Amino acid sequence: MEDIAWNSVILFLLFIFPGIVFRRFYYVGEFSKQFNSSNWINTFYISLIPGLFIQVFSYVIFINLIYIKLNPQETQDFNNYNFLNTIYLKLRSNSLFNFESICWVFCYILVVVLISFIIAQVCWIIVRNLDWDKKFSPLRFNNYWHYYLSGESLKFKEFRGFLPNQKVLLTEADVLVDIGNEGTKLYKGFLRQHTICKNSGDLKAIYLTDVRRYR
Repeated sequence: MEDIAWNSVILFLLFIFPGIVFRRFYYVGEFSKQFNSSNWINTFYISLIPGLFIQVFSYVIFINLIYIKLNPQETQDFNNYNFLNTIYLKLRSNSLFNFESICWVFCYILVVVLISFIIAQVCWIIVRNLDWDKKFSPLRFNNYWHYYLSGESLKFKEFRGFLPNQKVLLTEADVLVDIGNEGTKLYKGFLRQHTICKNSGDLKAIYLTDVRRYR
């Protein structure tokens, strides 16, 4: 049972953790709520694939640019991929807790976090700037209200042809509000911001400027 527990911890640190960091920095801005929209089990599964790629990439960067440069006499660690195995064996034997080993572990974790951040930001910039999230539905973010309220939905395949070669600058909204005893009021203004529910993704509130009110 102890070996299973240790293996689970190592598996989490090696593969799940960088994937979670990647998702945290990929879902930013108006799409930040998507990071917390699924349960933890789904989060682990979704984080596994990017985490595996990031872990391999981070290991190569760490060994070549940091570990071998500071330890030129131990180049066989890179050739045989013994660095992670050495850390794992030290964890199991409780001999990891010395200053040098802890420094290497923290340095490696910092490299993984940095690589996860860079890859997440690069992917986000590519997807958003090249409009891949509008052209390909699998890359589309869950905050569909942003696409509709900002006019980005005009680039969807379903709406292609509406307002061709036009760029949406502002969104004007007509909002009918039930005041209670006073009846209903119509508010007309420019949409500046909106919020959505974290779990369901439903529209929660909108914020208008230059508002006019009508009966």
